[in-house]
Amino acid sequence: MEYVSIHLFPAREAFMRCNVKVPNEEGLVPLVGTFTDLQTHRLILNVPAVSDVFQNALICPDKDVQEQLARYNNAGTDHVLDDWRGRWCLGSWRVNFACYGPPAVVDAVFRVIESEFYKFRGAILTQSKYVAKPGQILNPDETGEELLPQNGAFSVAGIAAVNMREDSGGHAASSLIRPYLYE
Repeated sequence: MEYVSIHLFPAREAFMRCNVKVPNEEGLVPLVGTFTDLQTHRLILNVPAVSDVFQNALICPDKDVQEQLARYNNAGTDHVLDDWRGRWCLGSWRVNFACYGPPAVVDAVFRVIESEFYKFRGAILTQSKYVAKPGQILNPDETGEELLPQNGAFSVAGIAAVNMREDSGGHAASSLIRPYLYE
């Protein structure tokens, strides 16, 4: 017997690439709890990607950060990571996520999300918005490439991460964190 899987996504009239960084280790539990609530209420429709300070350094395009990674052979002590966190504003935890749908809905959803992160001391929430021309859907080429695509469009860009034998290779992992209690 053969099976065919079909993935249905809403037409991407607008897409907003978002990320939030929290400055301290203790921010992880309330951060995950907040994202759990936002997903439960269907405000965030994709799976947020959580990364720590070391992973943030790995994907940071800053040449100085990459030189430091090479100096420590891609590993560092807590003291080194604390230094990087402060020097390059990498944050202790970072979450990449997205909003997509009609432009007015994307704006409204982001305002709700923004209000949730006011309670995080030192949190930095950023976004980049892309809107399709009237009557069209957003083409993934218009939003740029991402290691872990958040734009709702299929991509093979992240496949390079599983090639362990080349410089751009690495380790790919996914873990959905959805706790029932987080306080």
